[in-house]
Amino acid sequence: MPVASEIVPTIVSRRALYLATLLHDIAKGRGGDHSEIGERIALELGPRLGLSAEETETVAWLVRWHLLMSGTAFKLDIGDPKTIRRFCRAGAVARAAQAAAGSDRGRHPRASVPRCGTAGRRPCCANSTIARST
Repeated sequence: MPVASEIVPTIVSRRALYLATLLHDIAKGRGGDHSEIGERIALELGPRLGLSAEETETVAWLVRWHLLMSGTAFKLDIGDPKTIRRFCRAGAVARAAQAAAGSDRGRHPRASVPRCGTAGRRPCCANSTIARST
């Protein structure tokens, strides 16, 4: 059975996933880093569209880090546990840099401890609003 068939039933908030999909490139052409600008847009739009604070933070996090996720998914072997560990570390380093700069924007509320080492089958934020543990 394809992995997607296993993951779809674990989605807790499809509207958060759909909004992140819709917004991931919303800031292209505005000047600056479109993922950072898109993150700010997501943080403003989420509540206006009726998303909870947790859903809004999840959308903002997904928009902010979509380039890292895309690069990992399409350019690296995601079946290799080392790739997943490197992805988790990259996210943790980015969050630490943001914290050091005094910004917690783009930091997923449940992502302080990456969930790695699951044979490459689940993303680091497998316990986020998007996907619940099985």
